Amino acid sequence: MYQERRDSVTKTWNERLMPLRDYFRQTDLHGYKYLSESNRILLERVIWSGVLLGFMFGSIYTITFSLTNFLEAPTAISEVPTKRKVDEIPFPAVAVCMANRFSKRRVMEYAEFVYKNQNGSQFSAGDSVEKVFESLKPMVHLIDFSSPQDDTELFKLHSIMRHIYNGSYPIDTILRDLQVPCEDILLFCAWLDMPVNCSEVFQFRRTSAGQCCIFNYIRPTIAEFNVAYNNKVAAFVKTPLYARTNSTVRFKGLSIVIDYTPDDDVITLTNTFDTSVTFTSTTTEITLKPQTELCDKHLSGWELKLTFNFFQNMSADHLNSEVSTTISGIACLMMKLNYFTKVTTHTEKEF
Repeated sequence: MYQERRDSVTKTWNERLMPLRDYFRQTDLHGYKYLSESNRILLERVIWSGVLLGFMFGSIYTITFSLTNFLEAPTAISEVPTKRKVDEIPFPAVAVCMANRFSKRRVMEYAEFVYKNQNGSQFSAGDSVEKVFESLKPMVHLIDFSSPQDDTELFKLHSIMRHIYNGSYPIDTILRDLQVPCEDILLFCAWLDMPVNCSEVFQFRRTSAGQCCIFNYIRPTIAEFNVAYNNKVAAFVKTPLYARTNSTVRFKGLSIVIDYTPDDDVITLTNTFDTSVTFTSTTTEITLKPQTELCDKHLSGWELKLTFNFFQNMSADHLNSEVSTTISGIACLMMKLNYFTKVTTHTEKEF
């Protein structure tokens, strides 16, 4: 009785598997026919079964991984530049970066703060504020990795900072406070030929190029970013302050006068540009670098840089997962906006 039922089950399975065996015998796909040939030993069939299963799961994983990345990544849509008017393009963000300059006045003020609060931890009673000022110079060199470092002075400075702040100290905030402020760099600003307050249209922000003065800024501060990210909201991608030029007049746009050589530089690092003017899209972050002559423009002797990411440590994936479409291909037209941006250098204080 038991044997008959077992034979019946075996016959049923053989009938169900017969089409699959016929497919394995007739297919030209390598490996499958080895599973159905009667002259194959069990070990060989086990090996080929493992190979084919691994191939199948590997294919499923590859397809799933590629599809997931495609669905989650932004979609770039290319547009022909000649089909889009310049005044329809969102005006780019403009960054004026003086990352290698530090204000002598600010460093001296900070030296006085250190001198008053160090309580003789490193300096004797006869030491002056100027000596403290000299001891702060290694801190300025922290952003210049190519310059030689005096380990003795760095350890001394580190000891002073830990004593003043009772442990760890905010080095990023300190470096920010020691740099030349935007109001000392930008002497004059105008938008569409109308004078504007530089401190209102430019914001001092930390970027991948250091602390920069940024116009038409759409990013939050680090604190705002952390709050929005923790609360899982995407409202921190702000609308540009100056979205469009609203004018086809060639020289109506952003005009700025930069004090190229502030008289209170404490030190100028030589491995970076003294001042750079950088443009970035206000609507997207992509790595599109046009190489045509049309896009390679120079304005008033300044090297114009086109970049799509001021903030390397804050990628689009972390900023707004809901933004799935970006527009690229208008880089050359964005570079035409160089004609709408006038940069003037001025070194005389009687301006």
